[in-house]
Amino acid sequence: MKKILQLLFLVATIGVLPVEMFAWKGMPTPMLHVEGNKLKDPTGKDVLLHGWMQPTESWFNGNRWYDNPNNWLDTNNVAGFLDVMNRIATIMTDTSPKYGYDHGWYASFVRLNTDGIGGWNQQSGLTDTAQFNGWINNFIVPYAKHLSSCGLYLVLSAVGPVNTPDNGTRNAGVIEQQRLLTFWSTVASNPGVKKASNIMFELMNEPVDVESSPGNGDWGNHQDKYFSAFTNWIQPVIDTIRSTDTNKIIWVPTLEWQGTPYQWDLFPFSGTNIGVACHYYPAYGGVFDNPTAVQNLWDRQYKPAADRWPMIITEMFWTPYPDQPSNLVNGSTAGFGNAIKKAIDDQGNVSYMVGFLSDLIEDLYKSTPEDCFLSPREGAQSYFEWLPTYTKYGPDDGAPEYKYASVNDQNPKQVQVLLSHAVNTENNFDGFTVKVDNQVVGIDSVVTGDSINQLMICLNDSVFKNDVIALSYSNGNVISIYEKNMVNFGDTLVDNLLIGASPRLTGLKTNENGDTIIAMFNMKMQLPSDISSLSLNIDYEGNTSASFLQSAFSNQDSSTVIFSLADRVYADYKLSVSYSGNSIFSSDSGLLKTFSDLPVINNSTGLPAHILSGETESDGSAIILEFSKPMEFTVAQLGQFSLVSNGTRIALNDFVILFRSNIKFYLSNAMHYGDTVTLSYTPGDVITKDAGPLEGFSDFELSNLMRQPRWISIPRKIEAENFLLQSGTSIENTNDTGGGENVGYIDNGDWLEYAIRNTSTETEFEITFRVASSSGNGRINYYLNNKLAGNISIPNTGGWQSWKSVSKNIKIPEGKHYLKLVASVGGFNINYFEIENLTTEINEIHNDELSIFPNPVSSEMIIQSQNFQYNKVEVIDILGKSVFVKAITYQPELHLPVNLLNGIYVVKFSNEKQVQFKRIIIDNNI
Repeated sequence: MKKILQLLFLVATIGVLPVEMFAWKGMPTPMLHVEGNKLKDPTGKDVLLHGWMQPTESWFNGNRWYDNPNNWLDTNNVAGFLDVMNRIATIMTDTSPKYGYDHGWYASFVRLNTDGIGGWNQQSGLTDTAQFNGWINNFIVPYAKHLSSCGLYLVLSAVGPVNTPDNGTRNAGVIEQQRLLTFWSTVASNPGVKKASNIMFELMNEPVDVESSPGNGDWGNHQDKYFSAFTNWIQPVIDTIRSTDTNKIIWVPTLEWQGTPYQWDLFPFSGTNIGVACHYYPAYGGVFDNPTAVQNLWDRQYKPAADRWPMIITEMFWTPYPDQPSNLVNGSTAGFGNAIKKAIDDQGNVSYMVGFLSDLIEDLYKSTPEDCFLSPREGAQSYFEWLPTYTKYGPDDGAPEYKYASVNDQNPKQVQVLLSHAVNTENNFDGFTVKVDNQVVGIDSVVTGDSINQLMICLNDSVFKNDVIALSYSNGNVISIYEKNMVNFGDTLVDNLLIGASPRLTGLKTNENGDTIIAMFNMKMQLPSDISSLSLNIDYEGNTSASFLQSAFSNQDSSTVIFSLADRVYADYKLSVSYSGNSIFSSDSGLLKTFSDLPVINNSTGLPAHILSGETESDGSAIILEFSKPMEFTVAQLGQFSLVSNGTRIALNDFVILFRSNIKFYLSNAMHYGDTVTLSYTPGDVITKDAGPLEGFSDFELSNLMRQPRWISIPRKIEAENFLLQSGTSIENTNDTGGGENVGYIDNGDWLEYAIRNTSTETEFEITFRVASSSGNGRINYYLNNKLAGNISIPNTGGWQSWKSVSKNIKIPEGKHYLKLVASVGGFNINYFEIENLTTEINEIHNDELSIFPNPVSSEMIIQSQNFQYNKVEVIDILGKSVFVKAITYQPELHLPVNLLNGIYVVKFSNEKQVQFKRIIIDNNI
């Protein structure tokens, strides 16, 4: 207690109250309700919620931190899963600085998916009622309790086996309706769920189509007949929940992947405490990165419903994918993110979330949630910055809190206390303690004041202008009109506003330019005639000071005084002000007390930053840079850097903040062992976290930490999975001859790279790819040392495990090389490729088993082969270029039409295991 009193005396002497920070973590989660088109708390305050989507299936959460429970009745079996879910919730409400920022996460709700649920399966729906109840009692109820302790609401969404059985995308049929009725009647009736004030219900996830009339087979959406049918389809689910005597918020989805909420304005549902749940992705309506289109789609399809009901967006994300224009999330913050945020904020009654957990934090499969980094994707980066700005929309449970207290000349025996909420009237309130100059004084009575959120503490004796007054409250009988007890507080300074009392500084801050100190007082002031006794203390690489030049009132407000500085200050400086004179007075001649080292809120921009060090990742796929300060980046700014590896420029594709000043940049192409790697930056608009500029640098050499690869000698067969590096692909078992594995899931832009070595003197080779595809639109560009060496089209082979070989020529000089296969168009699998010698010398190969006649050939050559069963014929000109290729069915004698220019050619006959050559002469004059 002695230390507390000393601190109070110091605060009172200095004259500045400590800044009270809003503690988002642990905020109240009272039951919310709907009034008109607003979500409100018990006090009537408008509430907006902001959160993330949380799948429960292990695969979505790193696939290693817990096992999916298989017995929901056994709390030990559920414990590991529940622990991870709870830890994630704790992280997402931890406001302490992280990822190099000065703040953490400020989420206020989680949308929980039922993709892993007890007692249900995709085929049959509910199969085990006991397991289902175990899922509710041993997961949902304790999880909701933990969420409440973190200040989080739970939006429970019926997904997975509840609303998407094995019948394609038409998931608003009779079967699905029955499953929803079963699910929600059970959940809503559960005593633990009823007791939890922070649970809400999102009826289902992304209904797509509905029948215009049950059983008629006419499925669809986006027409009035389907909208009307869906109202009739969903209303029984709403009514079933309300029949359980719960009035929790119900969020009603829309058809067409929850993208047409305007349907509810045309064919509304009925009931109380109901809002609309929808989704918004860049691909919806084809808006992508067009801000005008984003707003137009909002006005056309979302606004009509939001004008009528509260709305919550339970799926939304964006990040640029320039090579995939049709991608669901393809958009930037500049084009999509800022536009949808503006539309939502302007609407004023829309809660929303951005991203799955794995969209927001990086490397879940590698690191525990606590050790993950902020995702470099633009949606995650922007959302992390936006969240702290929404704290003012958090709910209030109605518990009265201390706001302000003062004593004035109207009654120097009375402390006037302002509270956050109106309180119930009492004859006398208790629980208060008043101290004057650190001594407890007598209280005669405590009564309500002029308003019911004001209390008057009547003292036995008057206070005087030089007194320091402090107020405490503990466990008294102050109760709000919402039946909530007042929050305790201790030794809080009371403003002494008696005539002649010392003025008090309520705040000190700089302006953005760093050339002015703004001083705010609790009363009107006189402009000081002498400011020489004021000094600005600067702590930065040692201690120094700056002097004040002159003073003025701010916009004629004499309670705010602006002091100009002789020297500019920066955000890097720790600032404080000291005052040792007797020249600063209030308007009623109260003398400001001297003080030393009073902290200043530094709003100025920062000093320039510079690069400290850089190194490559050991696999060459990324670089890690260390800067002198925490940095601010966007994906659009990455083009301002020039990374050069052995004379070849490599673009920076993406980035992730590792910690404070260390940034990892992902590359468009891999670097290699032994490369000289340099980075340059011509000063642009890259800034630090405190808005300081990044200094330019040129040819800054990075440490090359890449390992020497194991070189694969050619000619030979190379299994596709034996790559040195890859991007975007996955390995799976193959059904091709010989078994083993193939590389699959190849999308546009994915690539594989191999370290090869030509130890022969041959430079002309044939490269044969063993591929499978069900579309036939694929294409491989192959590069040698990052230079295009050729390309080949992938045919439709009849399926993902139906394999064919396709060949092209490639020139490979003697020595070590990096061969890179890039899917310019994806949609195929690759099992292996073979690099074989290609002989183009015009020396006739003698083979009695195979012959061509006539020779010279004009329009047709006749091929005879007794034993060599080839299935491919290729004609190669004198320059080594393939001019004719044909897959054939073997015949002992084959008549093959040709149409070639006069000259000498080599005919290559091959099957999967053998190759033979014959020379021919084309003479069209015969």
